[in-house]
Amino acid sequence: MRVQAVQMGHGSTFCDDILPLDRKMNDRLRQIRRSVESRVQKFGVRPSAPIGRKLAALCGRPSYTALPATFYIQMSLPIIFLPAMPCDGRMYADQVEGLKDLASPSVQVLAHATFAESADRLLNSTTGTFILAGTAYGGCLAMEVLARAPDRVRGLWLMNCQPGVHPNPCAARKIGVRIRRGEHENVIDEFADNAIPADDIASREAFVQMARDSGAALFARQSDATLGRSDHWSTLSASKVPTLLIWGEADHLVPLDVGARIARVIPHARFEPLRGCGHFPTLERPALCTKIARDWMTCSEFP
Repeated sequence: MRVQAVQMGHGSTFCDDILPLDRKMNDRLRQIRRSVESRVQKFGVRPSAPIGRKLAALCGRPSYTALPATFYIQMSLPIIFLPAMPCDGRMYADQVEGLKDLASPSVQVLAHATFAESADRLLNSTTGTFILAGTAYGGCLAMEVLARAPDRVRGLWLMNCQPGVHPNPCAARKIGVRIRRGEHENVIDEFADNAIPADDIASREAFVQMARDSGAALFARQSDATLGRSDHWSTLSASKVPTLLIWGEADHLVPLDVGARIARVIPHARFEPLRGCGHFPTLERPALCTKIARDWMTCSEFP
């Protein structure tokens, strides 16, 4: 795990060390301790996350609170956001800004013919390990990536997604056909009706604009890809990484029962149902989702 001790209030990084795993560990940790302690005395930094406790223990301290001034640990893991169909990075604008001090955020919009192709594209375009966050279509894609490369996924954040095969492939097939024959606007409106509560006009307008900007071709390709998605219930049950589930209770597309079932399949997952929220939690409740995610990230130990 790569960690950074960050100077709070000044914004500059004063220590960037990789926890050593070889026989020189004790010497290296003593160096880290001396470096950290000299700097926290100078800058006065606030307490750390759980990784700080681990580092403190390795340094010979009973707990992170025993360090002279303590310090804050910033994970340098990337977090990759995967938008819902047919959305873009605007879906995660609040989270990209609000979590950038805890991780390195990015957004990938993928729309290949199959989830397998999109997952391979993501894996080939990135290096190392990362946290995945996905909503609906993006959540299904996150599960496909987890199934293909479990050793590279260090954390999982899912929202209103379906781990099983498509429950109504005929309906999904018709969506692609209708979009291609010129009914793009009608399909967008129908999707919004099912996804977002009627009284949330701002979220509906934001979704409609994203769907229009993404274009008919992308919407149709993503809809077609859902026809061949794999069943990933076993993928989730085998996963041991920290997992966050944020679920809109008012979603007519993927109901709360699905999220509750995932929470049972992954007993260590944190399950956060949102009353009155629909299919797009980060769009409909941006500040709340960011707050929940910050708490989850700072309270989790990512392997």
